Amino acid sequence: MAPLVRRLARFANSPKGRELTQKATEKVKQVADRPENRRRIEDLRRRVTSRGERTGGGERGDRPT
Repeated sequence: MAPLVRRLARFANSPKGRELTQKATEKVKQVADRPENRRRIEDLRRRVTSRGERTGGGERGDRPT
Protein backbone atom coordinates (compact mmCIF):
# COMPACT_ATOMS: atom_id res chain seq x y z
CA MET A 1 0.00 0.00 0.00
CA ALA A 2 2.80 2.43 0.89
CA PRO A 3 4.52 2.12 -2.52
CA LEU A 4 1.26 2.99 -4.24
CA VAL A 5 0.75 6.04 -2.03
CA ARG A 6 4.33 7.16 -2.70
CA ARG A 7 3.85 6.78 -6.45
CA LEU A 8 0.61 8.76 -6.32
CA ALA A 9 2.28 11.51 -4.29
CA ARG A 10 5.18 11.66 -6.72
CA PHE A 11 2.77 11.93 -9.66
CA ALA A 12 0.70 14.60 -7.91
CA ASN A 13 3.84 16.70 -7.44
CA SER A 14 4.97 16.28 -11.06
CA PRO A 15 4.18 18.96 -13.66
CA LYS A 16 1.63 16.69 -15.38
CA GLY A 17 0.01 15.82 -12.04
CA ARG A 18 -0.29 19.48 -11.07
CA GLU A 19 -1.79 20.25 -14.49
CA LEU A 20 -4.39 17.50 -14.13
CA THR A 21 -5.17 18.59 -10.56
CA GLN A 22 -5.71 22.17 -11.71
CA LYS A 23 -8.00 21.07 -14.56
CA ALA A 24 -10.00 18.84 -12.21
CA THR A 25 -10.32 21.66 -9.67
CA GLU A 26 -11.66 24.04 -12.33
CA LYS A 27 -14.17 21.43 -13.52
CA VAL A 28 -15.38 20.76 -9.96
CA LYS A 29 -15.87 24.50 -9.39
CA GLN A 30 -17.92 24.77 -12.61
CA VAL A 31 -20.11 21.83 -11.62
CA ALA A 32 -20.51 23.09 -8.04
CA ASP A 33 -21.68 26.51 -9.26
CA ARG A 34 -24.78 25.06 -10.90
CA PRO A 35 -27.88 25.82 -8.79
CA GLU A 36 -29.15 22.23 -8.70
CA ASN A 37 -25.75 20.97 -7.58
CA ARG A 38 -25.46 23.74 -4.96
CA ARG A 39 -28.72 22.47 -3.45
CA ARG A 40 -27.37 18.92 -3.37
CA ILE A 41 -24.12 20.04 -1.77
CA GLU A 42 -25.96 22.08 0.86
CA ASP A 43 -28.31 19.17 1.60
CA LEU A 44 -25.37 16.79 2.01
CA ARG A 45 -23.56 19.30 4.26
CA ARG A 46 -26.66 19.60 6.47
CA ARG A 47 -27.04 15.83 6.74
CA VAL A 48 -23.38 15.29 7.61
CA THR A 49 -23.20 18.08 10.18
CA SER A 50 -26.47 17.04 11.83
CA ARG A 51 -25.15 13.51 12.50
CA GLY A 52 -22.85 14.77 15.24
CA GLU A 53 -25.69 16.61 16.95
CA ARG A 54 -27.84 13.49 17.27
CA THR A 55 -25.41 11.55 19.42
CA GLY A 56 -25.26 14.19 22.16
CA GLY A 57 -21.61 13.78 23.02
CA GLY A 58 -21.60 10.01 23.29
CA GLU A 59 -24.68 9.58 25.47
CA ARG A 60 -27.31 7.61 23.62
CA GLY A 61 -30.78 6.99 24.96
CA ASP A 62 -31.28 3.80 22.95
CA ARG A 63 -28.35 1.94 24.56
CA PRO A 64 -28.83 0.17 27.89
CA THR A 65 -26.42 1.16 30.68
